[in-house]
Amino acid sequence: MNELVTLTPALILAVAALLPAHRWALLATAVASAVAFLASVIVVLTGVPSPLTRLVLLYTTGVVAVLAVFSRRHLDGDVRAAQYSRAFLLAAASALVVVASGNLLVIAVAWVATGRALAVLLGHHDRVNATADAVRRLWRARLASDAALVIASLTLVGASGESSVAAVSVWAAANPTALALPVATVALFVAAAARSGLWPFSRWLVQSVVAPAPVSALLHAGIVNAPVVLLLTLQPVWTLTTGADVLLAVVGFGSAIVLFPRKLVRPDVKTRLAWSTCAQLGFMLGLVAIGAPLAAIAHMVLHGTYKAAAFLGAGEQISKARAAEPASIEASTAPMRAIGMVAGLLTGAGFATVVGAWSQPVTSVTLV
Repeated sequence: MNELVTLTPALILAVAALLPAHRWALLATAVASAVAFLASVIVVLTGVPSPLTRLVLLYTTGVVAVLAVFSRRHLDGDVRAAQYSRAFLLAAASALVVVASGNLLVIAVAWVATGRALAVLLGHHDRVNATADAVRRLWRARLASDAALVIASLTLVGASGESSVAAVSVWAAANPTALALPVATVALFVAAAARSGLWPFSRWLVQSVVAPAPVSALLHAGIVNAPVVLLLTLQPVWTLTTGADVLLAVVGFGSAIVLFPRKLVRPDVKTRLAWSTCAQLGFMLGLVAIGAPLAAIAHMVLHGTYKAAAFLGAGEQISKARAAEPASIEASTAPMRAIGMVAGLLTGAGFATVVGAWSQPVTSVTLV
């Protein structure tokens, strides 16, 4: 029953996506997203899910609601608006299931569904030459990510005889030398790296900038963050494999070091933001590897909020560049950076206070 209550926001979005398409599809998407956000507020107030799930529910549904409202004007008059709305709702609903469900098989199905809906969104501007290449790269990354997570899930379910994350964690603790654990751990890491756009899967995320701005915002602020939550949820399982934390740290921090410099040499705003996301996700997963879940989640929320705003406002950079001298642009962004820093510190401190982090050790137990 608790599982069903937690997934209520995702069910609202899924039902809205299955309704017949009509000329008011974008408006219906905005309304459904707002209702899903209100439902997540109610779920959080009931205290049913864990602190981590409550935070992710509020954050994700809030971002989805904002992007749905933005989409209504951004795609006004688009002949494929109905198809976009359905794919948007399905992507948001399945992504919510991934981060909120406590069942491995349900997570695996939702993971695959998220990638399928994302492919539709990414191919929205199908008359743009770069779109076909972007969809091809996404298909390769999806194949690796989906197959890896399905293998990990079936391996753990088959070995433990349970599909619940909690039950699998208990089984893993009782059988730390089981062969299924290292197999599932490697598969989990491949699935996380491919979905997050880490090296060597980063190209698909960079090419995805051909999608409409709200799709980029949903992708960078929501969908690619799912592996962070997934690995935190399954931390009691993969940490039992010797060297798993070292491997994840190398992949995460290594990707951040290798990919971030590429942002510095790109002339276009959206591609710079995409390379930045690849590096930031690597850093987040590195934080998970070294046992700093609070820092990883705080980083995920703050970075995702910033990236969503940055993608939605990317088109304004051209007008600003034409209207102002470079020195003036730099001067105008300095106050915003200061405001962002203060807001980030206050948000992080507030989150730490909510979960009681000041008086608890920084471990996964603090959040899950």
